[in-house]
Amino acid sequence: MAVDEHARKMALYEQFARVGKALANPARLELLDLLAQGERSVEELAQTAQMKVSNTSAQLRTLAGAGLVASRRDGVRIYYRLAGDEVAALAGQVQDFADQTGIRASPKRWINPMTSVPTDGEANLRAGRPTVKKNMSVPQTTAVLKMPISDTVHIR
Repeated sequence: MAVDEHARKMALYEQFARVGKALANPARLELLDLLAQGERSVEELAQTAQMKVSNTSAQLRTLAGAGLVASRRDGVRIYYRLAGDEVAALAGQVQDFADQTGIRASPKRWINPMTSVPTDGEANLRAGRPTVKKNMSVPQTTAVLKMPISDTVHIR
């Protein structure tokens, strides 16, 4: 009995890992954000996300493998949608968690969350390093505005 329970838990952890991997890519997060607005073809998604169709299709296969999106074929086109309302809820919870624990910034101007003073992060951005410390907590008094995932940069 204990072996069966362990095997069940391991299968569940493997699915958690597939979902985590699928959510760990900004392009896939943008695709989820777009699909939360409604069903779209691969070509529509690629154009809106400014990605190649082949790359978009590969990203969608990863999302489908994690059970986050579903598809249907209509002639030569494939249309994707979120696999269910729980996927939209999960994406919203992940965004809320990132908003609460991350540091929101624009790509060119980083905000020091302790002082709310913008700092020029351009050189550090080019060098691949943020201008603020990783995992720095944002004071509870700092208000964070809700934005679509595709318009947000979170630093960890």
